[in-house]
Amino acid sequence: MGRRDDGYANTVNWDAVTQWHENIPDEDRFDVYKKMSCFVQYSEDGIEEGPMPLLEAMASGVPVITTLVGETRDI
Repeated sequence: MGRRDDGYANTVNWDAVTQWHENIPDEDRFDVYKKMSCFVQYSEDGIEEGPMPLLEAMASGVPVITTLVGETRDI
């Protein structure tokens, strides 16, 4: 979930095992988390908008993979 970088996204075979989700309404978000086998959050230092999706995934019991920048270092 989040903002998709089409420069990178267009090089990935999304049909293989990965699904991209973005702009999920709040009322549907936890249903999407329940279907995930893991949550990947890539952030760059200085442009991270916050760890809320990371925290939501963790609260839903979903394993997370993330970069150690910004607030995610503390989590």
